[in-house]
Amino acid sequence: MSLGLRPIARSLRTIAQAARYGRPTGEVSTEEYVRQYPDRWRPVVKRELPKRVPPRQYGPEATGFEHLETIPELGLLTVPNGLVTGPHGWVYTSGGRLLSDCAWPYRSTGPKMLPKVFAKAKRMRGRCLNIVSDWSTTNYGHFTIDSLTRYRLFTMSGMAGDAIDYIYAPKPDSELTLRLMKQLGIPIEKCIWAQDEARIRADVIIAPSFPSSRYNHPRWMVDFLRTAKPATAKGGKRIYVPRGNSRNISNQAEILAILNDFDFEIYDCTKYAGFEYFGDAEIVVGAQGAGLTNVVYCKPGTTLLELIPSDHSYPFFYTLADSGDLDYNFIMGRSAQHRPFGSGVSPFDFWIDTDVFRMALEELIAKQGRRSARSDSNSNLLDKFEHHAGDLGLRSLRAAGDTPQQPTAADVGDPAGQC
Repeated sequence: MSLGLRPIARSLRTIAQAARYGRPTGEVSTEEYVRQYPDRWRPVVKRELPKRVPPRQYGPEATGFEHLETIPELGLLTVPNGLVTGPHGWVYTSGGRLLSDCAWPYRSTGPKMLPKVFAKAKRMRGRCLNIVSDWSTTNYGHFTIDSLTRYRLFTMSGMAGDAIDYIYAPKPDSELTLRLMKQLGIPIEKCIWAQDEARIRADVIIAPSFPSSRYNHPRWMVDFLRTAKPATAKGGKRIYVPRGNSRNISNQAEILAILNDFDFEIYDCTKYAGFEYFGDAEIVVGAQGAGLTNVVYCKPGTTLLELIPSDHSYPFFYTLADSGDLDYNFIMGRSAQHRPFGSGVSPFDFWIDTDVFRMALEELIAKQGRRSARSDSNSNLLDKFEHHAGDLGLRSLRAAGDTPQQPTAADVGDPAGQC
């Protein structure tokens, strides 16, 4: 075939494919879709702007994390004869319109992003729940935070598990992530992996909202992910979370030497499941990246020191930490270069001031030590209370699972009631 005829042949194939499978016809917001089909929306979580504890800064560079977006109302959309496509889990109506609020917020889904035509999809009878999210098939952070938590939106909606026949899900990349899905109660036997089936068209697609705003993560999300964590004894583990192939700390050898002085261990994500490893952490240090997602499994009060590149400064882990009642702190490092605004993720390494880093560790570890001492003191007080509780006819606080509290005069039956 001559070079001049090839474009014509491609056009003819595109026309034939569009006639057979259809083509995208644009986008539709949840608000627009619900206005047209009000019975297809099941609200689950109300719109909110969580009140945050301000981040604690070490060093001269600030972040601007205080200015966060409101989390919109979240829920489930019902899409008859819907189409869901991998790898990002984009959901289309029967008329070919993308449900934009189910995708990553504010991402560009213009003509260059949307396919020109649809390809053949696997036809499924019944109801299919979609929990695939943008980049969740390739990135652990998006897999955990944006994808798995969509299953929680479904369970919070009040719909029974037998209301769905299939789950379109990102395929776990290891036995560790598969175990995480099982721990969260996701029925693996119902899953159709997005990496194996690029497109699914079902009688009904159940499409959860994107489960937060772009960077502002709600408390229910952390509470759900923590259900995967087995009960652990109180511990004092100090963990360093390294980066992968890009956006590394350029003076990491110096940083590692300082961490070694403070008895930190390096987390290896290929050997240990995050939900099993981070539960007894006392302090976590790490560069901004998917590995820090595991701080959701830390117990309340754990200290997080995030090392942030100046060219990649986002409040993902600040809001996760705050929603989990962690003590959040950061150091902003200087990136080797800076991208043009809006040009994707940063590939550049960054430098951390070692004097600031050492000072931050000294202060945070001392603070954590004071907090532990107070906790031990409260525990000793509870021990004394428990010792006398039986004689006083009071229920055991430990048996009831309550937080330690000092007994009031009313509790101990003070005869005067005036102490």
